Amino acid sequence: MLKQTMFLAALLLSLPTWAVNKCAGSDGKVVFQDAPCADGAKNLKAPNESTAAKPPGVMSAADVARSFENQMEQPEMQKKIQTNVERRQLLEKADTLSRRGDSTRCAQGVQPQPRVGMSEDQFLNCTMFARDWDHLQINETETQYGVRKQYVYAQHAPIKYVYLDQGKITAISR
Repeated sequence: MLKQTMFLAALLLSLPTWAVNKCAGSDGKVVFQDAPCADGAKNLKAPNESTAAKPPGVMSAADVARSFENQMEQPEMQKKIQTNVERRQLLEKADTLSRRGDSTRCAQGVQPQPRVGMSEDQFLNCTMFARDWDHLQINETETQYGVRKQYVYAQHAPIKYVYLDQGKITAISR
């Protein structure tokens, strides 16, 4: 990670700079151009990074790179980076184990869409739909006959609602 940061900083520092010529045009207006001023045109002093007026709070690319590099060298930032790397590795490992467990949990393998009669566990863990689409909310109704749930999905999702009664899918609204 540190090597990537150093490469990024070196890349930012090595960005090319373009020559800017500030010339007075034939009509007397100021023109900025890459090429030197034409014969007879007045060459005015071109602004450069050190003399150009910068709005307050604006940093040059070199200043940003130095600031970023300094932050990366601080121990607390290194610890944060390492923690994020470790967290990502744990999540990847958990995902791999979860997918391996699908063969034992999902008797018929991972299905693309839920179907009526599936259990809630099968719906959430054994369908690509439930893995790919996050539900917006779950509406729950408790009656004397048990608990009913309604999983609500986004407007553009292929399935809008999945209804469960006592842990089994009873209806799917597309």
